[in-house]
Amino acid sequence: MEPIQADPLIGQLIERRYQVRSHLADGGMGRVYVAHDTRLERDVAFKVLRADLARDPAFVTRFQREARAAARLSHPHVVAVHDQGRDGDVVFLAMELVDGVTMRDVINRGGRPTGELLALFEQVLDGLGAAHHAGLVHRDIKPENILISSRGVVKIADFGLARAVSSARSSVSADNEMLIGTASYLAPEQVEPARFGHSGPRGDVYASALVLAEMLTGRRSFDGDSPVQVAYRHVHEAPHPPSSADASLAPLDAWFTRATSKMPADRPADATASAHELHAARARLTPEALGHPAPPAAHVTAPTAQLDVPAASPDAYRVEGTIAPGAIPATGQDGGRPTGAPTGPQGADEGRNAALRPAHTHVIPATTTQTLGATPAGGPRRRRRWPWVAAAVTAIAAGGLALALTVGPLTSTDIPEVNARPQGEAISTLRSAGFDTRVTLADSDSVPAGRVISTSPEQGSSHRHGTDVTLVVSNGPKMVDVPAVAGLQRDKAEAKLKSEGFGHVTHTERHDVREAGTVLSVSPAAGAHIRHDTTVTLVVSSGPEEFHLPDVAKQTQENATTRLQEHGLTVTTREEFSPDVPSGSVIGTDPTSGTQVKTGDTITLRVSKGVEMADVPDVTGMKAAEARSRLEDAGFHVDGASWLDELLGSTVGSQTPTGGSRTPKGSSVTLSF
Repeated sequence: MEPIQADPLIGQLIERRYQVRSHLADGGMGRVYVAHDTRLERDVAFKVLRADLARDPAFVTRFQREARAAARLSHPHVVAVHDQGRDGDVVFLAMELVDGVTMRDVINRGGRPTGELLALFEQVLDGLGAAHHAGLVHRDIKPENILISSRGVVKIADFGLARAVSSARSSVSADNEMLIGTASYLAPEQVEPARFGHSGPRGDVYASALVLAEMLTGRRSFDGDSPVQVAYRHVHEAPHPPSSADASLAPLDAWFTRATSKMPADRPADATASAHELHAARARLTPEALGHPAPPAAHVTAPTAQLDVPAASPDAYRVEGTIAPGAIPATGQDGGRPTGAPTGPQGADEGRNAALRPAHTHVIPATTTQTLGATPAGGPRRRRRWPWVAAAVTAIAAGGLALALTVGPLTSTDIPEVNARPQGEAISTLRSAGFDTRVTLADSDSVPAGRVISTSPEQGSSHRHGTDVTLVVSNGPKMVDVPAVAGLQRDKAEAKLKSEGFGHVTHTERHDVREAGTVLSVSPAAGAHIRHDTTVTLVVSSGPEEFHLPDVAKQTQENATTRLQEHGLTVTTREEFSPDVPSGSVIGTDPTSGTQVKTGDTITLRVSKGVEMADVPDVTGMKAAEARSRLEDAGFHVDGASWLDELLGSTVGSQTPTGGSRTPKGSSVTLSF
């Protein structure tokens, strides 16, 4: 038997404030402990990031930013974030420690009246609504993140941390149980944002509606063998409403179908709006429906122990009794138990482990039964009653058949007209008419997304109550990614676009160095996610263009370059001195203007550096011939020196400009003899 490794953090004092006392749970982000805040003398839930996440600066920065945002939200139905920080390699989050259970425990146990569950759920929407009003979105609402304190107060945990987690991993991955649980409550826009848009408050509305349905029915709306399969069902299937498990919950169906609409715009705007609509729906529930106990979770065996605890008041539903800490989920991950929910010792007595005790059970005495035609012991023999019994059975059977033919499952009704109506409204209409519904999605250019295209069987046809009616609901127009076709020949590019679903392809041509027929670009750009009936335009090369090189002399270098590039020419430059052309302007081109060129040729611009300056040599005292030679070698012209001065050997007496002065090269120097 291997020795148990001691947790090195237990007993440590973190940041000279938090004394780590015990371990609570392990999760995808790290470990959760109970710690004592020595400064404020209180216990806190102390989440410590995994070492690999703590070494990622980008993740830590985002984690701390989201924690600060969540800390600004103060509400009685949201777990408070007290502090966040870092002590060496330990990156931590200190939060309110809630002594209680999670909504998952409530669902697993079952037995709570519908009215009490609705009262608990209204607290969830109250906390979510306050967050939405403050501009915060949870993005990971699930039963494991909803705590219920020992006083029956609901607290939403891990608020704002889903965004930070998403920077390290996808919500839909093979990360087993925790992510399967998360995937069960993903809104369609979290799975396919390109189709459904950005995930905002309406995503929390969607997830919370699935949580309530599970609270009331004990069944998850979507399950599967993998998170990817579950996520696919969110996008392509409609969840069954509460009445599919309990007919008395039918007044909640319209709210549920609206809150779980595929298109976010068809849902209530936020949790506050959802709460108003749910409140109106709850008012239509009968007292019997409000008192009906919820079944335990489908995958959990209900406890069999009889607990004599009074039922909650129908007018003020709340959690009764002292709630002991719940058990750690089998996965051992905080995906099953959120931050802030403490765990209790294993093997505690049934009374302590009964997190939410079921309502008192009233036992109805059994009625006495007697076999027809039998003689009671010790009693006189009675007359035979078979004819009367047969007549009674016949009457009952006839009455039952008549009832079935008029209001029962044998009744036939016309399928209502629901084409072009919103999905939720259509489902409510069909179910009110006595039909079961299924939903499939299809692309449509004419029917807006989220509305009904058709039904099968067709609307208007007559069918028995309970018949499955399949609603074909519009996904909106088919959306397609523009493929990369630049560099292909036009015919191949058009064929590729049509194979991707684009029916309208046009092209324009322009001269280019590339071979005629080569696709230069596509509009909309490659990778764009657009409707399949959008016109896609190809820009195709018509080959190099031949033309006479334009004259750009005396133009600025910038203007000359632009003009030549507009003709598809490649431009280089060479700088030269020029006594006539200002610095920065073009002296000329190589080849010269007027030469026949074609697109793609290289043209050299001769750009002026301005006038070249030079030092004037001092030639005073020199003979005329020698002075001329010296000045001309330096690049100057000579004035004032005649052939006679050179013949006679005259001596230079003075010069203008004087020797040593700086003068434009090529200018004249006048000599006096």
